[in-house]
Amino acid sequence: MWSASWKDGKFTECEWSPETQRRLLRLSLWALREAYGKTGWKLATVNEAMEAVIPGSLFIFVGNRIICLSECKPWFSAERVLTEEFVDEGIGIDTTVAVMRAACDVVAVERFTVGTRAAANQRHAGLAKHYQGTGLTVSTVELMGVIQHEQENQEAGSQV
Repeated sequence: MWSASWKDGKFTECEWSPETQRRLLRLSLWALREAYGKTGWKLATVNEAMEAVIPGSLFIFVGNRIICLSECKPWFSAERVLTEEFVDEGIGIDTTVAVMRAACDVVAVERFTVGTRAAANQRHAGLAKHYQGTGLTVSTVELMGVIQHEQENQEAGSQV
């Protein structure tokens, strides 16, 4: 795992051993899975999530909580972008934005994105407004459709 700690507004060597980092990540993913269950997404197991998120991600520990970051390059862009994958509950938006800005300086990236994909209680607009309060601007809005397959419709009909 690539990791660092965030203390006093700067990055330091991660204060947690690799084993403790994995335990804290497992706890974070378990808590996020519990919260995301209310969003309607079919969810990966915690083990599947760990396998998916560990390669290519940077884990910033704020105390015993985690901000997970990754880097991408949108297909239309000539620029790399630092992306927030998830932020543990209890880490404030100001801290998240400060970590993102500092991480951009470290990896020489000029843009970063934060998300609202699985906002608590589906309050995407509220979370977006909080981020806007830190000086961020809306880049894109993502909408989602859910397709119910014919078999699922038949099963739902037979249960009525």
